[in-house]
Amino acid sequence: MRATLAPVLFLALAACDQPATTSPGTQAAAEFQMPVPTASADTAPDTVVATWESGSYSYGELMEDVKGRLIKQEIEYLNNRYSTMRRAIDNKVNGALLDAEATKRGLADKDALIEQINAEHAEVSDAEVERYYEDNKRRFRGKPLEQIKPAVTDQLVQSKQRETLNALVEQLQETSNVDVSLTPPDLPRLEVSVDDDYPRGPDDAPITIVEFADYECPYCSRGYQTMMKVMDEYDGKVRWIFRDFPLSFHRNAVGYGVAANCAGAQGKYWEMHDGILDTQKTLSKEGGVDAVAEKIGLDMTTFKACTADDEQKKEIMADMTAGQELGVSGTPAFFINGIMLSGAQPFEAFKDIIDRELETAGQGG
Repeated sequence: MRATLAPVLFLALAACDQPATTSPGTQAAAEFQMPVPTASADTAPDTVVATWESGSYSYGELMEDVKGRLIKQEIEYLNNRYSTMRRAIDNKVNGALLDAEATKRGLADKDALIEQINAEHAEVSDAEVERYYEDNKRRFRGKPLEQIKPAVTDQLVQSKQRETLNALVEQLQETSNVDVSLTPPDLPRLEVSVDDDYPRGPDDAPITIVEFADYECPYCSRGYQTMMKVMDEYDGKVRWIFRDFPLSFHRNAVGYGVAANCAGAQGKYWEMHDGILDTQKTLSKEGGVDAVAEKIGLDMTTFKACTADDEQKKEIMADMTAGQELGVSGTPAFFINGIMLSGAQPFEAFKDIIDRELETAGQGG
């Protein structure tokens, strides 16, 4: 496995979260936590851990209630631990390769080599700056190019310097036969039901990704874009299931979930799903889900009757209950063959787990 200069990914990135319910005076969990076993060989399930006047609470009941959260903590710890160790390996190997290359070029060390590379790529053309500005105008919120040109120029220069350095490192790795044998952690899995939700991808795909998400959560929009890339890169190898997890402070989330299910009843679940998330920021101002329904060609009488049925809301809330039982507390949350991945993760985080799962299934490469 090749070492790289790419930043190591931590699996605790941005997500839409429910308001904390921690009691006053209770400290939030630390970012790095020791793994908590999901069961204990030393404690019998019928061991009583709490009593009160009219009842008791056993260790087995406790573990059943918290197993999802404990597994989530264990996954985060194992991934953070592996990432820390892998980063140290990458830094050591890549540093040694750059030091050796610096010596070949008659330079003092890797720092001198990096300084030389940066000096050789310290400029970008006006055409490059203008092209970047035009491609990213929305990000600049109407600011004229003259106002932000120095910042854009600096960003492009730094990007070019990083790309050059990374390309050099990859070349050095190829010629030096770098191999990293650190074994990734064997992550715990949860049994995650796909319920009766609509799949995207083949039923016999070796990878099943169950996502719990909220249609109004901005991080879920990011997760959607990443998942679209996953489906493209692993065409035919991934089955994607979307389950609703409407957060209490998103007033339209339940309605959007209902609309998607009602579109699914007409065979167009994913068309509605994509239509909502593609227009997430403007949907409520542009006709809402009715406009999407018309655009994707639904029978509007049937659709409106379906969305008015209170039974549809129960289905949405059943999804949320299932997510909570698995330890989901914010969105998006993904389960890749039962392995939990929380938050708006980059594509590389999905790729790492998917590639390992495909290799285990004999479908790697």
